[in-house]
Amino acid sequence: MTARERQAKVRLSEVELAAIAKKAEAVGLTVSEFIRIAALDRPTPRRDLDSKRVVSALSNVGGLLNQLARSANRGRFPIESDIAAALVELRTVIRAIGSS
Repeated sequence: MTARERQAKVRLSEVELAAIAKKAEAVGLTVSEFIRIAALDRPTPRRDLDSKRVVSALSNVGGLLNQLARSANRGRFPIESDIAAALVELRTVIRAIGSS
């Protein structure tokens, strides 16, 4: 990648900057990255923040399930409240995926 050593100054109204910032945030880019991609007619990457949250939540659920499985393998079966908590977390993640 080429080092970016040059700057271009652009004048925007507060409303324009807010709109650009909102669009950039929606795809997980900085305002600079978003403007550069748009100006150079490059496709906007699909880095959806909701996807990042879902991946994080799935990771948490995976950790909970791993702990439950490890306990069961050691002969210490998890208590019902631990299983219920893991299921609630899993249902939340599934709903988030479904609404994305």
